[in-house]
Order: sequence, then structure tokens, then C-alpha cells
Amino acid sequence: MQEIPYLQMHELGECESTQTLILTVNNRFARRILETLQRSLPAGQRTMEVPEIMPVGAWLRQLADELCFSEAFTPAAHVLDSFGCHYAWEEAIRHVEAAAEGEGLLDMRQAAALASEADGLLDDWDIEVVEAEQSSDYERFLRWRERYHHHLEEFDLDDANRSANRVLQALQAGALRPPFSTLVLAGFHELSPRFG
Repeated sequence: MQEIPYLQMHELGECESTQTLILTVNNRFARRILETLQRSLPAGQRTMEVPEIMPVGAWLRQLADELCFSEAFTPAAHVLDSFGCHYAWEEAIRHVEAAAEGEGLLDMRQAAALASEADGLLDDWDIEVVEAEQSSDYERFLRWRERYHHHLEEFDLDDANRSANRVLQALQAGALRPPFSTLVLAGFHELSPRFG
């Protein structure tokens, strides 16, 4: 991964506003940056051009919407929110566990939430578990994951993880061209390989 130069907060106002995108970890951090830029206005000046500031999740959703015009990377018809995503995970787990006729799970909601988180982490950090290190729990999770992904395909659904993967593939393929020359990342402690 390449070295990323650091900017101080006061340097953000010096960036060319029409060519800069500031991605933040969340909405609160985006508002904080906007407030800081407002406070940096010289006395008597009431307005200034500011770069676009948004959370990374909102930016990915915006790019996913632009993919509606791409044949190769067309998004699914529906995007699941976190509630829908967890419900789909629960259904996938129920389906796999019913077929296995093994021990039932005590807390289906907790299993679905953890499976959803694990699914995202595997893709974010490009994790590959070698066969020698795979446990029976991991293999069970892989069956859930396969059923979950099949469910998304079957009903033409996306979740945030699948949508982000599609956007990043489109960016790498040149199907999307962001309208900025400077990208500023604000509030991130580290970047996963997926976004690095």
C-alpha cells in the first residue's frame, strides 16, 4: 500500500474545492470538518467554497447508484438495510441448520449478526483461511455464507458488502471515474486492503 500524506485540519481549506472529496468515517466527523472550515473563515467573510464532505458509506452508495447505467456492473434491484441483511442471514442459517439436523442454535439473531460481520471482515481484509486452520465452526459459517449469497442472487438483492465490492471492481475496471483529483480521508485509523 502506498504512503498517504497527512494534512492538518487548517490545510483542508486550501484544497481546490471542486476537485476535492473528503471521505469521513461517519456523519458526525463530516459535520465536525464542516464546522471547522466555517470557523476558519476570516473576519467579515460569510461564505467559502468547501469541498464535498461525506461518510465513506454514503459515497459508496452514491457510486452504486451511478452503476445503474453500467451493463457490466449493474447493481441488484434492491439494497438491504441492516435489518433486512440480518433477517436474510437468519433465513440462510435456518435453512442450513434445518438441513443439517444437528444441534440447534440458541441465539439465531446473534449468529446472524456475527455472520454478517464476519462476511464483511473477510472481504474488507481479504482473509483466506487455509484448509489446515479451518475449524468445524468456520466450515459451518461457510455453508451459511454460501446460502446467504445464493439468497441474494436468487432475489436480486445487495447488501452493503456486496455493493461495495461491485463499486470497487467498477472503479478498478475504469467503469466509474470519480470527479475529483484529490481524495482526503478523515478520521480513519487504518485502511483495509479492500480500500487501500
